[in-house]
Amino acid sequence: MDIKKNILLKEHTTFRLGGPARYFVEVADKDHLLEAITWAKQHSLPIFILGGGSNLLISEAGFSGLVIKPINRELKVDGCKIHLGAGCFLSSAVAFSARSGLAGLTWGAGIPGTIGGAIRGNAGAYGSDISDSVTVVEVLDLTTLTFKIWSKADCSFSYRHSRIKNDRQFLIWSAELTLEAGDSNKLQAEAKKIILERSVKMPKGFSAGCVFKNIIVAEVPDSAQDFKTKYSDKIRGGKVAAGLLIESLNYKGKQFGGAEVSSEHANFVVNTGQAKSEDVYNLLKDIRKYVFQAYGIDLQVEIELIGFDKTTNGG
Repeated sequence: MDIKKNILLKEHTTFRLGGPARYFVEVADKDHLLEAITWAKQHSLPIFILGGGSNLLISEAGFSGLVIKPINRELKVDGCKIHLGAGCFLSSAVAFSARSGLAGLTWGAGIPGTIGGAIRGNAGAYGSDISDSVTVVEVLDLTTLTFKIWSKADCSFSYRHSRIKNDRQFLIWSAELTLEAGDSNKLQAEAKKIILERSVKMPKGFSAGCVFKNIIVAEVPDSAQDFKTKYSDKIRGGKVAAGLLIESLNYKGKQFGGAEVSSEHANFVVNTGQAKSEDVYNLLKDIRKYVFQAYGIDLQVEIELIGFDKTTNGG
Protein backbone atom coordinates (compact mmCIF):
# COMPACT_ATOMS: atom_id res chain seq x y z
CA MET A 1 0.00 0.00 0.00
CA ASP A 2 1.52 3.27 -1.17
CA ILE A 3 0.15 6.11 0.99
CA LYS A 4 1.28 9.50 -0.28
CA LYS A 5 1.38 12.82 1.54
CA ASN A 6 0.14 16.29 0.59
CA ILE A 7 -1.34 15.42 -2.79
CA LEU A 8 -3.13 18.33 -4.48
CA LEU A 9 -6.72 17.26 -5.04
CA LYS A 10 -7.21 19.72 -7.88
CA GLU A 11 -5.27 17.23 -10.00
CA HIS A 12 -8.07 14.73 -9.35
CA THR A 13 -11.19 16.87 -9.93
CA THR A 14 -12.87 18.06 -13.12
CA PHE A 15 -13.13 21.57 -11.66
CA ARG A 16 -9.32 21.53 -11.35
CA LEU A 17 -9.87 22.93 -7.86
CA GLY A 18 -9.09 21.67 -4.38
CA GLY A 19 -6.32 21.89 -1.81
CA PRO A 20 -4.07 19.10 -0.54
CA ALA A 21 -5.04 15.75 0.90
CA ARG A 22 -2.96 15.12 3.99
CA TYR A 23 -2.78 11.49 2.92
CA PHE A 24 -3.80 9.89 -0.38
CA VAL A 25 -3.92 6.31 -1.61
CA GLU A 26 -5.23 4.43 -4.65
CA VAL A 27 -6.63 0.95 -4.05
CA ALA A 28 -7.24 -1.70 -6.69
CA ASP A 29 -8.36 -4.65 -4.55
CA LYS A 30 -10.25 -5.41 -1.36
CA ASP A 31 -7.16 -6.26 0.69
CA HIS A 32 -5.56 -2.87 0.03
CA LEU A 33 -8.88 -1.11 0.65
CA LEU A 34 -9.25 -2.75 4.07
CA GLU A 35 -5.60 -2.08 4.85
CA ALA A 36 -6.01 1.62 4.04
CA ILE A 37 -9.15 2.01 6.14
CA THR A 38 -7.59 0.15 9.07
CA TRP A 39 -4.54 2.41 8.87
CA ALA A 40 -6.74 5.52 8.92
CA LYS A 41 -8.67 4.23 11.93
CA GLN A 42 -5.44 3.47 13.78
CA HIS A 43 -4.33 7.07 13.21
CA SER A 44 -7.77 8.55 14.03
CA LEU A 45 -8.05 10.07 10.56
CA PRO A 46 -11.26 10.94 8.72
CA ILE A 47 -11.75 9.16 5.39
CA PHE A 48 -13.00 10.52 2.08
CA ILE A 49 -13.72 8.27 -0.89
CA LEU A 50 -12.81 9.93 -4.21
CA GLY A 51 -14.28 8.70 -7.47
CA GLY A 52 -13.70 10.39 -10.80
CA GLY A 53 -13.66 13.86 -9.25
CA SER A 54 -16.70 15.13 -11.14
CA ASN A 55 -19.74 16.57 -9.32
CA LEU A 56 -17.36 17.66 -6.58
CA LEU A 57 -16.02 20.91 -5.11
CA ILE A 58 -13.20 20.65 -2.57
CA SER A 59 -12.10 23.69 -0.57
CA GLU A 60 -8.63 25.21 -0.88
CA ALA A 61 -7.95 23.82 2.61
CA GLY A 62 -8.17 20.34 1.14
CA PHE A 63 -8.85 17.30 3.31
CA SER A 64 -7.08 16.68 6.62
CA GLY A 65 -7.47 12.90 6.62
CA LEU A 66 -6.98 10.02 4.19
CA VAL A 67 -8.40 10.25 0.68
CA ILE A 68 -8.99 6.80 -0.81
CA LYS A 69 -9.40 6.49 -4.57
CA PRO A 70 -10.72 3.09 -5.73
CA ILE A 71 -9.23 2.08 -9.08
CA ASN A 72 -10.90 -1.32 -9.40
CA ARG A 73 -12.01 -1.04 -13.01
CA GLU A 74 -12.98 -4.58 -13.97
CA LEU A 75 -15.71 -5.11 -16.55
CA LYS A 76 -17.30 -8.52 -17.04
CA VAL A 77 -20.34 -9.55 -19.04
CA ASP A 78 -22.65 -12.49 -18.35
CA GLY A 79 -25.58 -12.60 -20.73
CA CYS A 80 -27.48 -9.35 -20.22
CA LYS A 81 -25.69 -8.61 -16.96
CA ILE A 82 -22.44 -6.70 -16.54
CA HIS A 83 -20.31 -6.64 -13.40
CA LEU A 84 -18.31 -3.46 -12.84
CA GLY A 85 -15.81 -2.25 -10.29
CA ALA A 86 -16.68 1.04 -8.62
CA GLY A 87 -13.55 2.62 -10.08
CA CYS A 88 -14.62 1.84 -13.65
CA PHE A 89 -15.31 5.00 -15.63
CA LEU A 90 -18.92 5.46 -16.72
CA SER A 91 -17.69 6.20 -20.25
CA SER A 92 -15.88 2.84 -20.31
CA ALA A 93 -19.02 1.06 -19.15
CA VAL A 94 -21.04 2.74 -21.91
CA ALA A 95 -18.53 1.76 -24.61
CA PHE A 96 -18.19 -1.79 -23.26
CA SER A 97 -21.94 -2.39 -23.07
CA ALA A 98 -22.50 -0.99 -26.57
CA ARG A 99 -19.76 -3.21 -28.05
CA SER A 100 -21.33 -6.16 -26.21
CA GLY A 101 -24.74 -5.43 -27.75
CA LEU A 102 -26.32 -4.45 -24.43
CA ALA A 103 -28.73 -1.51 -24.35
CA GLY A 104 -29.53 0.80 -21.46
CA LEU A 105 -26.43 2.90 -20.80
CA THR A 106 -25.95 5.06 -23.89
CA TRP A 107 -27.44 8.04 -22.00
CA GLY A 108 -24.14 8.11 -20.08
CA ALA A 109 -21.94 8.57 -23.17
CA GLY A 110 -19.61 11.49 -22.61
CA ILE A 111 -20.42 11.90 -18.92
CA PRO A 112 -17.29 11.94 -16.71
CA GLY A 113 -17.04 10.08 -13.42
CA THR A 114 -17.00 6.51 -12.19
CA ILE A 115 -19.61 3.81 -11.72
CA GLY A 116 -19.34 4.18 -7.96
CA GLY A 117 -20.02 7.90 -8.16
CA ALA A 118 -22.80 7.43 -10.70
CA ILE A 119 -24.61 4.97 -8.45
CA ARG A 120 -24.06 7.06 -5.34
CA GLY A 121 -25.65 10.12 -6.99
CA ASN A 122 -28.05 8.15 -9.23
CA ALA A 123 -26.67 9.83 -12.33
CA GLY A 124 -28.83 10.10 -15.40
CA ALA A 125 -29.76 11.95 -18.58
CA TYR A 126 -32.30 11.86 -21.41
CA GLY A 127 -34.99 10.56 -19.07
CA SER A 128 -32.95 7.60 -17.81
CA ASP A 129 -31.07 7.01 -14.55
CA ILE A 130 -28.47 4.43 -13.64
CA SER A 131 -30.90 3.08 -11.04
CA ASP A 132 -32.99 1.81 -13.97
CA SER A 133 -30.31 -0.82 -14.57
CA VAL A 134 -28.85 -1.51 -11.11
CA THR A 135 -29.71 -4.92 -9.68
CA VAL A 136 -26.95 -5.53 -7.13
CA VAL A 137 -24.47 -3.26 -5.34
CA GLU A 138 -21.57 -4.55 -3.26
CA VAL A 139 -20.79 -2.17 -0.41
CA LEU A 140 -18.24 -2.06 2.38
CA ASP A 141 -19.52 -1.22 5.85
CA LEU A 142 -16.81 1.11 7.15
CA THR A 143 -17.84 0.46 10.75
CA THR A 144 -17.58 -3.33 10.73
CA LEU A 145 -15.22 -3.62 7.72
CA THR A 146 -17.47 -6.26 6.17
CA PHE A 147 -18.66 -6.43 2.58
CA LYS A 148 -22.41 -6.66 1.99
CA ILE A 149 -24.62 -7.26 -1.02
CA TRP A 150 -27.45 -4.78 -1.48
CA SER A 151 -30.43 -5.07 -3.76
CA LYS A 152 -31.70 -2.12 -5.76
CA ALA A 153 -34.32 -1.54 -3.06
CA ASP A 154 -31.62 -1.38 -0.37
CA CYS A 155 -30.05 1.58 -2.20
CA SER A 156 -33.18 3.76 -1.76
CA PHE A 157 -32.70 5.53 -5.08
CA SER A 158 -34.43 8.81 -5.85
CA TYR A 159 -33.71 11.77 -8.14
CA ARG A 160 -29.92 12.30 -8.10
CA HIS A 161 -29.77 10.56 -4.75
CA SER A 162 -29.25 7.23 -3.02
CA ARG A 163 -28.93 5.97 0.52
CA ILE A 164 -25.15 6.02 0.20
CA LYS A 165 -25.03 9.72 -0.64
CA ASN A 166 -26.06 10.60 2.91
CA ASP A 167 -24.78 7.59 4.83
CA ARG A 168 -20.99 7.78 5.13
CA GLN A 169 -20.95 4.38 6.78
CA PHE A 170 -20.93 2.63 3.41
CA LEU A 171 -18.64 2.59 0.38
CA ILE A 172 -19.57 1.20 -3.04
CA TRP A 173 -17.07 -1.41 -4.23
CA SER A 174 -18.77 -3.02 -7.22
CA ALA A 175 -22.13 -3.37 -8.93
CA GLU A 176 -24.14 -5.53 -11.27
CA LEU A 177 -26.30 -3.94 -13.95
CA THR A 178 -28.96 -5.74 -15.96
CA LEU A 179 -29.34 -4.43 -19.51
CA GLU A 180 -31.30 -5.45 -22.59
CA ALA A 181 -30.11 -7.19 -25.74
CA GLY A 182 -29.58 -4.77 -28.60
CA ASP A 183 -27.73 -4.22 -31.85
CA SER A 184 -24.07 -3.47 -31.19
CA ASN A 185 -23.57 -1.28 -34.27
CA LYS A 186 -26.67 0.79 -33.55
CA LEU A 187 -25.75 1.21 -29.88
CA GLN A 188 -22.21 2.34 -30.71
CA ALA A 189 -23.57 4.81 -33.27
CA GLU A 190 -26.05 6.13 -30.71
CA ALA A 191 -23.30 6.58 -28.12
CA LYS A 192 -21.14 8.48 -30.62
CA LYS A 193 -24.09 10.71 -31.51
CA ILE A 194 -24.70 11.57 -27.85
CA ILE A 195 -21.02 12.32 -27.29
CA LEU A 196 -21.09 14.68 -30.28
CA GLU A 197 -24.24 16.40 -29.00
CA ARG A 198 -22.65 16.90 -25.60
CA SER A 199 -19.45 18.27 -27.11
CA VAL A 200 -21.51 20.90 -28.94
CA LYS A 201 -23.95 21.81 -26.17
CA MET A 202 -21.86 21.50 -23.03
CA PRO A 203 -19.80 24.48 -21.85
CA LYS A 204 -16.08 24.51 -22.48
CA GLY A 205 -13.68 24.84 -19.58
CA PHE A 206 -13.25 23.17 -16.21
CA SER A 207 -16.55 22.38 -14.52
CA ALA A 208 -18.37 19.77 -12.45
CA GLY A 209 -21.44 19.45 -14.64
CA CYS A 210 -24.81 20.82 -13.54
CA VAL A 211 -24.38 22.44 -10.14
CA PHE A 212 -28.06 22.47 -9.11
CA LYS A 213 -30.72 19.79 -9.24
CA ASN A 214 -33.68 20.44 -11.50
CA ILE A 215 -36.85 21.44 -9.67
CA ILE A 216 -39.34 18.67 -8.92
CA VAL A 217 -42.67 20.41 -9.51
CA ALA A 218 -44.60 18.23 -7.06
CA GLU A 219 -42.31 19.46 -4.26
CA VAL A 220 -42.67 23.18 -5.01
CA PRO A 221 -44.39 25.02 -2.12
CA ASP A 222 -47.75 26.70 -2.71
CA SER A 223 -46.12 30.04 -1.87
CA ALA A 224 -44.05 29.92 -5.09
CA GLN A 225 -46.86 31.24 -7.30
CA ASP A 226 -44.62 33.27 -9.62
CA PHE A 227 -42.66 30.14 -10.45
CA LYS A 228 -45.77 28.05 -11.07
CA THR A 229 -47.28 30.69 -13.33
CA LYS A 230 -44.16 31.39 -15.38
CA TYR A 231 -42.89 27.84 -15.84
CA SER A 232 -46.04 25.73 -16.15
CA ASP A 233 -45.26 25.11 -19.83
CA LYS A 234 -41.61 24.20 -19.15
CA ILE A 235 -42.29 21.03 -17.19
CA ARG A 236 -40.48 17.98 -18.55
CA GLY A 237 -40.80 14.65 -16.76
CA GLY A 238 -42.25 16.37 -13.73
CA LYS A 239 -39.30 18.75 -13.46
CA VAL A 240 -38.27 22.25 -14.52
CA ALA A 241 -34.64 22.87 -15.46
CA ALA A 242 -32.82 24.88 -12.80
CA GLY A 243 -30.87 26.62 -15.55
CA LEU A 244 -34.05 28.33 -16.79
CA LEU A 245 -34.50 30.14 -13.48
CA ILE A 246 -30.85 31.13 -13.30
CA GLU A 247 -30.89 32.41 -16.88
CA SER A 248 -34.06 34.43 -16.23
CA LEU A 249 -32.11 36.46 -13.66
CA ASN A 250 -29.50 37.33 -16.31
CA TYR A 251 -26.88 35.30 -14.49
CA LYS A 252 -25.16 33.91 -17.57
CA GLY A 253 -21.63 35.29 -17.52
CA LYS A 254 -21.89 36.34 -13.86
CA GLN A 255 -18.50 36.07 -12.18
CA PHE A 256 -17.14 35.77 -8.68
CA GLY A 257 -13.38 35.87 -8.79
CA GLY A 258 -12.29 33.29 -11.34
CA ALA A 259 -15.59 31.39 -11.28
CA GLU A 260 -18.21 32.14 -13.92
CA VAL A 261 -21.75 31.06 -14.71
CA SER A 262 -21.38 29.63 -18.19
CA SER A 263 -22.69 31.79 -21.02
CA GLU A 264 -23.67 28.55 -22.79
CA HIS A 265 -25.54 26.78 -19.98
CA ALA A 266 -26.74 28.65 -16.88
CA ASN A 267 -26.61 25.55 -14.66
CA PHE A 268 -22.86 25.20 -15.21
CA VAL A 269 -20.22 27.10 -13.27
CA VAL A 270 -16.80 27.06 -14.91
CA ASN A 271 -13.32 27.66 -13.60
CA THR A 272 -11.90 30.24 -16.00
CA GLY A 273 -8.40 29.13 -15.05
CA GLN A 274 -7.88 31.57 -12.19
CA ALA A 275 -10.63 30.44 -9.81
CA LYS A 276 -10.33 29.39 -6.22
CA SER A 277 -12.75 26.87 -4.75
CA GLU A 278 -14.25 29.60 -2.60
CA ASP A 279 -15.10 31.61 -5.74
CA VAL A 280 -17.34 28.78 -6.93
CA TYR A 281 -18.81 28.35 -3.47
CA ASN A 282 -19.70 32.03 -3.17
CA LEU A 283 -21.21 32.07 -6.65
CA LEU A 284 -23.43 29.12 -5.70
CA LYS A 285 -24.58 30.97 -2.58
CA ASP A 286 -25.43 34.06 -4.64
CA ILE A 287 -27.42 32.07 -7.19
CA ARG A 288 -29.44 30.29 -4.50
CA LYS A 289 -30.13 33.57 -2.72
CA TYR A 290 -31.41 35.44 -5.77
CA VAL A 291 -33.44 32.54 -7.18
CA PHE A 292 -35.16 32.22 -3.80
CA GLN A 293 -35.85 35.94 -3.67
CA ALA A 294 -37.30 35.91 -7.17
CA TYR A 295 -39.30 32.68 -7.11
CA GLY A 296 -39.43 31.26 -3.59
CA ILE A 297 -37.54 28.22 -4.88
CA ASP A 298 -34.71 26.86 -2.74
CA LEU A 299 -32.34 25.34 -5.30
CA GLN A 300 -30.66 22.12 -4.19
CA VAL A 301 -26.94 21.84 -4.88
CA GLU A 302 -26.20 18.73 -6.96
CA ILE A 303 -22.44 18.67 -6.54
CA GLU A 304 -20.79 17.52 -3.33
CA LEU A 305 -19.12 20.16 -1.17
CA ILE A 306 -16.06 19.15 0.86
CA GLY A 307 -14.71 21.60 3.43
CA PHE A 308 -17.63 24.02 3.20
CA ASP A 309 -20.74 24.88 5.22
CA LYS A 310 -23.19 22.07 4.40
CA THR A 311 -26.18 24.43 4.65
CA THR A 312 -25.23 25.73 1.21
CA ASN A 313 -26.36 22.40 -0.24
CA GLY A 314 -29.97 23.28 0.40
CA GLY A 315 -30.81 19.76 1.48
